Amino acid sequence: MSLSFKIIKDLSQAKAIWQQLSPNETLWDDWDFRHCFYKYYNWELFFYAGYLNGQIIGVLPLQYNPEKKFLEFFGGNYMEENKVLVKKGCEQFIPDFYKQVGREAELSDIFGQDAFTKSLPLQEYKYLYDLSGMTTLEQFIDKYFDSDSRKKKRRLLKEKVEIIYNDFRDFDLMIDLNLKNFGKESSFNWPFRKEIFHDLLKLNYEPILFTSIISGKKEAVAFAIKYKDKFISLNSGVNSETSPWLEKYLILKKVARAIELKCRLFDACVGNCGWKENWHLEQIPQFKFVKKL
Repeated sequence: MSLSFKIIKDLSQAKAIWQQLSPNETLWDDWDFRHCFYKYYNWELFFYAGYLNGQIIGVLPLQYNPEKKFLEFFGGNYMEENKVLVKKGCEQFIPDFYKQVGREAELSDIFGQDAFTKSLPLQEYKYLYDLSGMTTLEQFIDKYFDSDSRKKKRRLLKEKVEIIYNDFRDFDLMIDLNLKNFGKESSFNWPFRKEIFHDLLKLNYEPILFTSIISGKKEAVAFAIKYKDKFISLNSGVNSETSPWLEKYLILKKVARAIELKCRLFDACVGNCGWKENWHLEQIPQFKFVKKL
């Protein structure tokens, strides 16, 4: 048995290997999604490809961040559920891929069930709802909340809000509201972030936009993507000054839409964000690998 490695730096070769090995189970497994976050930077690739007896068995897909001077996962720090893309039955070789990393590296939000991944330091959690078998929002509320919380959620749903779906002319309003709400902390201040999110609308996914109107005024816009049987809540902009309850209202409406679209999982992404633990989402550990020279 001969195990060997090669660093792939050519984008077209990296794409071919990714598409050969990726399970494409989630949005985070999808080449086109990650490439949206890569293409404006075009940083040097370090795809550590592993071969067993000359046959490729996996790849650790990295890029070199020249601003921070370390290797990170392909697509950058917005990515989640990062991992070695490895053929089924070859999981025992996952530690060998990390041994190939020859530069300083900060590999964040790693997900996996193998022993090596679970031995890494815990970084944070990502948050999911399992919507399997649900056909109504009432079923969701009954499953995840106690009696007092159920009453609060049902009162919240009685607020007079008009929801318009998929008026993509409001996409820039989402960005503007996000910038207003978060100020310097908004990720839309980052280079190319506005362009990246606009590009996501052009991909072969099912984008979903929620515009919330109160008393004739557009007060919130939220963006999600349906990928196979998963609903991924990606970003939003909310006028929280005039309607501080609106963010929670939108969460319920997004879950309702996910159920209508027959999604099995609601992906609320990483970070508690001040509400996810209180709303009883399932916590999925995300690990971190750091190499210092």
